[in-house]
Amino acid sequence: MRRLTFSEMGSQTLSDEGFHHSPPRVRRKMEALWLKSQGLAHQDIAQLVSVSGKTRRSYFQPYVDGGVEGLMELHFRQPPSELVQHQDAITTYFRAHPPEVAP
Repeated sequence: MRRLTFSEMGSQTLSDEGFHHSPPRVRRKMEALWLKSQGLAHQDIAQLVSVSGKTRRSYFQPYVDGGVEGLMELHFRQPPSELVQHQDAITTYFRAHPPEVAP
């Protein structure tokens, strides 16, 4: 188990940003790390933040890799649209037939 260390400023940043950062997922990660900075046990953190132990560990890794800034990064899976292969034809069509604006 890797030991996490927190400076006073880092702990304060987690506290402040944890309540004010807009994406809820980031707020939850910061709350978990803030609880860790306050010395709570891992199982207590998982219970208080309402996540599994595996999810709690996945919250800690971005902090280990990139600090508080690492927690703010969100990586969502975005499968490519099937329309991408038709992009040129769609663009050509709409340039030749622009939509009309209703009066």
